[in-house]
Amino acid sequence: VAVLVGHETCLNYKGMSCSICWRVCPIRDEAITLEPIQNAKGILQIPTVHSDKCTGCGTCEKHCVLSETAIRVLPRKLGLGRPGRNAAGRDKV
Repeated sequence: VAVLVGHETCLNYKGMSCSICWRVCPIRDEAITLEPIQNAKGILQIPTVHSDKCTGCGTCEKHCVLSETAIRVLPRKLGLGRPGRNAAGRDKV
């Protein structure tokens, strides 16, 4: 599943308009959408992965323009984590 791992490096988070991950996604507007958020720079269009629709094809990661990609495809168990972890003292590791 694709995961936006580099929020601090993603050009959209920096107020620039990149969105290449969204544009190249074969199931655009389902697996990856652009969600508006308001911050000090105005309204940003943030790439958001919907794990229930993402196939993990890797197209978004392959086309990311950054040398250290901001979006990565991870094994589903790792990308989604385990339910209940870090919840009110349960499953402490």
